[in-house]
This record gives sequence, structure tokens and C-alpha cells, in this order.
Amino acid sequence: MLAVLELAATSSLQAKQHAFLKAASATLGLYFANLQAAEHNSLLLEETSQQAAKLRASSAYARSLIEASLDPLVTIGVNGKIMDVNAATEKVTGVTRDQLMDSDFFDYFTEPDKARSAYQQAFSKGFITDYPLAIRHATGKITDVLYNASVYRDSQGEVAGIFAAARDITDKKKAEQTMKDQQESLLRSNTELRH
Repeated sequence: MLAVLELAATSSLQAKQHAFLKAASATLGLYFANLQAAEHNSLLLEETSQQAAKLRASSAYARSLIEASLDPLVTIGVNGKIMDVNAATEKVTGVTRDQLMDSDFFDYFTEPDKARSAYQQAFSKGFITDYPLAIRHATGKITDVLYNASVYRDSQGEVAGIFAAARDITDKKKAEQTMKDQQESLLRSNTELRH
């Protein structure tokens, strides 16, 4: 910039004029550099804000999918503590999400040791399917379920915990019991008719 100013001068510059122009051009250079840096920072800030908005939208989408499930869903840490649940889990246990978080997964079943065994099998095999358990609601109501669970991994590929889904089979079990009772009744009736 100093060279451009010197070339534009109509006569030769004296030492003081040269020093003044040099100082002015240095100040202007810093000003333009700061202006460019500010513009760059503004672009970075806008890009970061857009990425944060996309991340929030992605997170909200994932959460809405989890909450859309009618089946209880739960993530369990390697220590056996509940890390997250959906609304269906709150409903089947009668316990709020805040109370469920960081509590023992096994405490919500009629047979905690059987639930612990399912958890351990999921870790050792990587998954379990159709594992029968019964969830105890805070009021004492029992819900028969089949649990499916698999390990999930963190960003480094290490096992971070288990993701589990429970399918309510209470009505199915009642229907099976009704059918079994009817079959037994028919067998008794047939036996009585023969005699």
C-alpha cells in the first residue's frame, strides 16, 4: 500500500512524509486485516450456528422416533444403571424418567435376578431376543413382556451399554391361558360324556 501511495505522489516525498505514509498504511493494513478477520469470524459463526441447528434438529428427530414407540425402550449402561427411557417405559413402570435415570434396571422386574441374567447374556452374546420377564408397576400391576436387547457402542467402537425394547405380551398370555382352560374343560367334558 505504501508503494502505491508513493507512486501516486506528484513529487518526491520527504522523509517525514514518507514516515507518515508508512505509519498510515500500516494502520490501514491492520484495519483491513482486522476487517477480514471479523468477516471470516462472522462466516464461521454463521456456519457453526447452522451446524448447531442441524444437530438440534437431528437430536429432536431421534428423540421423536424413540418416543413414538409404543413399546418400552431403555438404554442401560455397563454398570446396570438406566441411562435413558421413553414415555412408554414411564407408563409401564409408573415411575418418572427423572426417577428412572441412574437407577438399577433390575429393580423394576418381578424377578430382578432373571433380569440381571438377561442383561449379562446380552453383554456376552451381543444381543438377546424374546427373553420373558415381568415388569412391576409402582401400583403393583404386573406386565408380562418379551425383551429384545443388543449392545451399542460409543464413537470409539467400545461397548457403551445395552439398548432394550420390551413387547407387552400380557393380553397374549391371558388369551393363551383362556384357550388352555377351554381345552382342559373340553377334555373333561369329553371324558365325562364317555362314562
